[in-house]
Amino acid sequence: MHNHRINFDQRTQLRIALENIDAAEKIKAIPIPLDDQESIKGLTIYNGYKCNDCDKMKTVSLPVIRQHRYDEHREVGNQINWSTVSLQRWCRVENSKYWVVKAIETPSGEVTSDLGSWTERMKKMEADRLNQLMRKELEVTDRSNVDDTTSWLIYTKWSEMFKGKNIYDIGRLRYETLGRDLERKFKRWTGRRMAYLGTSVDIIISRSKETLASTPSGIRMWLRSVRRLEQEARPFKLVQKVSTEKQYVRYWKQFLFYCFRVYELDEKERQKVYGIEFTKEQLRCMKEVDDLLEEVLKENEDVMRAEDVGFDSESEKGDLEEEEDSSDEEEELENEEDEDVETEWVPQSDMTLEKRLSEKVFELCMLFVMQTFRQLEEQKSPWIHFCGVLAIDWRKERFREPRNYTCIVAGILWVTRLFFLEYSLPKYEYESLNWSSRDFYEDFNWRFEEVRQKYLLRSSCTAAGMMIKMLAYGKELSKQMGREPVITWDFDDGGLMLEKVMPTRIEKVRVTMEGFKSFVMEVVSRLKEDLKKEMMFGFNMLKLDVKNMEDLMSESKKGKR
Repeated sequence: MHNHRINFDQRTQLRIALENIDAAEKIKAIPIPLDDQESIKGLTIYNGYKCNDCDKMKTVSLPVIRQHRYDEHREVGNQINWSTVSLQRWCRVENSKYWVVKAIETPSGEVTSDLGSWTERMKKMEADRLNQLMRKELEVTDRSNVDDTTSWLIYTKWSEMFKGKNIYDIGRLRYETLGRDLERKFKRWTGRRMAYLGTSVDIIISRSKETLASTPSGIRMWLRSVRRLEQEARPFKLVQKVSTEKQYVRYWKQFLFYCFRVYELDEKERQKVYGIEFTKEQLRCMKEVDDLLEEVLKENEDVMRAEDVGFDSESEKGDLEEEEDSSDEEEELENEEDEDVETEWVPQSDMTLEKRLSEKVFELCMLFVMQTFRQLEEQKSPWIHFCGVLAIDWRKERFREPRNYTCIVAGILWVTRLFFLEYSLPKYEYESLNWSSRDFYEDFNWRFEEVRQKYLLRSSCTAAGMMIKMLAYGKELSKQMGREPVITWDFDDGGLMLEKVMPTRIEKVRVTMEGFKSFVMEVVSRLKEDLKKEMMFGFNMLKLDVKNMEDLMSESKKGKR
């Protein structure tokens, strides 16, 4: 202030004005803007570096980024796994954090920004957001008139993916048992056809579990890792509960049910009604699976019924009572009966139709998860699209929150990792596909790393890489949001929803207002009975006329009544 020649009176007025402003006392308390936003006018733009595997590592020093790659990722040599970006920071203070900005280049080549002050840009962004809501650009259904511009929906792009589409029908299309309205439209892909398709998935899972049991723990540690040069401390293994594994596998069955039903439609209707695209290889493989299903149905038309193929039809019917959140799903897994007969795969010398069908279904699954993307293509990918379908709460016609969705993504990724292990190091040969067993490879590690480095890293531009990043982002948001309130208002029944925490599950109880009123009256009635029987020894209670009693609480003299 002295350097700017501000006199004492002006400094006093400025100090009083600044005291009334709610400002951060430390630099660390100032929030950091999101990456890839427009630059802030008045702040210096630096040429810096960003680690491709760590979103938090941003620096303007080349030696620092190299040291980081060595310390955190054990990277040596001349590998360049970082990007050159434009950075900004609030001030030139030690340890101040950077963020990535979109710089504007002038004709002279200088990097600048002409977007107004930070406050002006924030006001403009908020005004644009409110205008979007007023125009209902983000509306998917009539029930989604609330603010859908949360960071979760912006990241997942579900509102854009299902814009103008009937998410009520899309959310129900994945089940083995359809409603009457959908069953009439997709009559071909119901009943026994779905049962054989589900049985093929069970056979793949059985083969993959045998492969997992015979795989060294070192490879299974790399299987869990999403980093390029750092393995996990614990190996990948089977889940503890059989019911949980069945639920994870059921998601994959529903994925195939959904894909084959949409596959029946022509290309224009698929994109218009559902917004999904299949590649030529995927369509070719789906056609071959369809032909094999026809052969299996003809061969076993008079021999096998749908309930004898080992498919869990009862549990699928229960799926229509879809869990409303993660707590409901945990309760469903706890209460699920374990009487299903698990389909076990036994190595066969001859090539049966069922074996050919299961191997062809496995090839189709790998085509889905190994699909690579260019820019803005992932939303139309069948696998990414179906993960958005799983996020639809079709009862409430809205999308699930991160805390209710991450458990679903974790289950899908668990089966996906199991499939990648079976694909890279199968214990038995896939004869119909000409895929060799693991004995063909001299070094298991190099074979597995060749597959993992391409498809299972967080930084990979594949379907699995997209889901790994979504799971990490959802977990971070779930920590910030916390668990749902214990007591919530139930709009359907006009009452309260109580969550009772049990040792193994969370039990939900609905209490209506009428029920609550009757509960109070019943408590008063029981208290009168207990008072008469126990405290009055069975005698009638004294009847006191309360209205005629004198209120002498203010009288201080003794004997007054």
